Amino acid sequence: MIRRIPCAAALLAAGTLACSNPAPPAPGPSASDPARTVWQLSPFALLQAGGYDGLMTVDEVRRHGDLGLAAADELNGEMVMVDGRLYQFLADGRVAEAPGSMRLPFAEVTRWTGGRDIPVAAGQTYGASGMPGMGTLPAGADAFYALRLEGTWDTVVVRTFHQQSRPYPPLDSAVHHQAVDTLINVRGTMAGFWQPAFAKGLSIPGYHLHVLSDDRAKGGHVLSFRAGNVRMQVAERPEFIVHLPPDAIRDVRH
Repeated sequence: MIRRIPCAAALLAAGTLACSNPAPPAPGPSASDPARTVWQLSPFALLQAGGYDGLMTVDEVRRHGDLGLAAADELNGEMVMVDGRLYQFLADGRVAEAPGSMRLPFAEVTRWTGGRDIPVAAGQTYGASGMPGMGTLPAGADAFYALRLEGTWDTVVVRTFHQQSRPYPPLDSAVHHQAVDTLINVRGTMAGFWQPAFAKGLSIPGYHLHVLSDDRAKGGHVLSFRAGNVRMQVAERPEFIVHLPPDAIRDVRH
């Protein structure tokens, strides 16, 4: 069952939870249209608690979008979806295209149809404080946005995770053993989202970006970057849906 509630009131709920901005919906596509929706597999809080077992397959997740990010089964690397293909960033630095049968504990995707251009100046930096000077998001801080950046970066600092084994540690412990690399003069695509503060627990507030090089040989979760020649597109998503498989909470073990 899908329940649709105002985004500002969306906390944790069992089943499939959907939220939308409280304003009446404008005429147009159905609210379930993937091009209007950020669709997420499992609340982020479950991944934080050590819920690393796969819940749905890559093929199942692809039904909900063609751009986004994910985590691999047993937290065996982070992942990015670009043009409907999902790539896994392994701790040894390799990138592998994920088979349709691979199971995922977490994913966040949308159907990409383009967006509004936001200026990114050469030398623009991104880090823990976000992207100062990037400009104003089109609909303000209380909306969800899908992001796609393409071009070249002088540097990109990326991370991914080592495969975990039971009993799974919580994410804040696993992150102390992450694999970090610095990519130099990389050309590629970044995909991700900007999400409001009230999404905490359900998702990740602020920016969340993953990068994939054009040669499909390098990438990871973006910790920081210095832009070269970059085009950034931003598209508001008025719907946010979190799918919670029935056994997800029961199966989280520390």
